[in-house]
Amino acid sequence: MTYSPCLFADELDRLLAAVGDKDIVEEVGNWAYLTKLKHRNLDSQLSGWLDQLGVMTMGTEFELSLHELRAMVATARSE
Repeated sequence: MTYSPCLFADELDRLLAAVGDKDIVEEVGNWAYLTKLKHRNLDSQLSGWLDQLGVMTMGTEFELSLHELRAMVATARSE
């Protein structure tokens, strides 16, 4: 099965709902890293989104707000 933007959006949305506001940076960053390892043949857009989420753990300058994360979910669903 090919990893699609819709599947990415569903997984990220479920993660955001499960985590809430606590430890969101760590949880999303780790999820993105593991997802990228699991799915090797990603298109450039999915790869870019996962890279952007994966670096969130590297410093506050890379963190995305909950609003920005939800916007990413909406964008992925519209693909």
